[in-house]
Amino acid sequence: MQCSQCFWGADDEWTVVQDEAAHQDGRMNCSKNSDFVLSGLSSDPDTQQLLFGLFLALYLLSLLGNLPLLLTIGADIHLHTPMYFFLSQLSRVDLCFTTKTAPKMLEALCTSNGLISFSEGVAQLYFFPLFADMDSLLLTAMAIDHYAAICHPLHYPLLMTPC
Repeated sequence: MQCSQCFWGADDEWTVVQDEAAHQDGRMNCSKNSDFVLSGLSSDPDTQQLLFGLFLALYLLSLLGNLPLLLTIGADIHLHTPMYFFLSQLSRVDLCFTTKTAPKMLEALCTSNGLISFSEGVAQLYFFPLFADMDSLLLTAMAIDHYAAICHPLHYPLLMTPC
């Protein structure tokens, strides 16, 4: 069995090898699997069902808590203030944050198939810290907004009015 391009590593040297003897000795990495394996929290089927129910309930709670908040703030013109703007953005980021990670985890718990493709893994590695950082930045902006409202109440409308 000959691989088209196999890499053989020895002491931090990586070279392309076309040697059949090295392939037979097992010194070559010829795997073509580009998937990651999600090792779950448990391999016991009963525990997996319990975890699936728990995480599904938390995911649905997140959706049912954030969607009405977004719809209410978007529908009522009186709620178009900086505080509610930040709250709606925080709700939107929380929706994206949970929607990026929870469905794949629920699928892995439900089907006992813990494979995730390379592109999905890279997307999760990109979006997970992105949404976590956006969450932190929005909370910081909300703290500054509250500071301005509490410590400078007379200047607050002037500070929050766009030029």
